[in-house]
Order: sequence, then structure tokens, then C-alpha cells
Amino acid sequence: MTPAPIGVGPLRRFTALRRPVEAWNVFVHGDTDLVELDAKRLGPQERHFVLTSIDAAKPIVESAAADRNTTTEQAGEVLTAGIETVSTTADNINARQAQDLVAGTSKNLIVQLVRRAYASPLPILGPMRIEL
Repeated sequence: MTPAPIGVGPLRRFTALRRPVEAWNVFVHGDTDLVELDAKRLGPQERHFVLTSIDAAKPIVESAAADRNTTTEQAGEVLTAGIETVSTTADNINARQAQDLVAGTSKNLIVQLVRRAYASPLPILGPMRIEL
């Protein structure tokens, strides 16, 4: 097998992609919305963290989605659909963005649940005095 001549193979593909990527970067940097979207791409470390977060939050999200005292029917359906969506084994940009969205939604839900749990007993306890 003879080696490929210079300019053929990976180097040629790299060179061919350089111009569109540079043009896209110039285009993106002129639009703040596209800069924000471009920054939200997940790398391998972030993806592992997102998947771990979703797995940890899954029991809480599933419980909240089913409980009408916690979520509305529509919110429960959205939460359930999100959990079902990220359970796919697909590994593409759409799946990674869906996983990031579900992780953020789960985080927001849990933060609100903790806030509600903390705020509920405060009116019952009345004003607190802290003496130093």
C-alpha cells in the first residue's frame, strides 16, 4: 500500500472545512443569540455530568410529574415527556441538547420544591429571634 499523496486524506478534509468553519465563526460572533447557542454545546465531560444529574433527579421528577399537588397536569406531561426523551440511547446533537434541557428543567423543579418546602413552615413558626 502506497502512502496517500500530500493534500489527500485527513489534511485535505481539514483544509476543505477550514473556510466554512471560519465563515461560520465570523457570522456567529455578530449575533448574540447565536453566540449563546454556540456556547451551550456539550462536550464529553459536560455530557457525563448532565446524564448523572438526570439519573439522580429522575425519581423526584417522576414523582412530581404524577402528583397533582406538586405540578399541574400539563407540567406533569412535560416532565414525563422529557424523562422519556432522554432515556433514548441516541448520541447526536439533538439528543445532547434534549438532555441538557431536561437536566435544567429538573434542576429548576427541584430548586422550587426545596424553596416551597422551606417556605411552608415559616408562617406556622412565626417570627424567629436569633440571639447572639
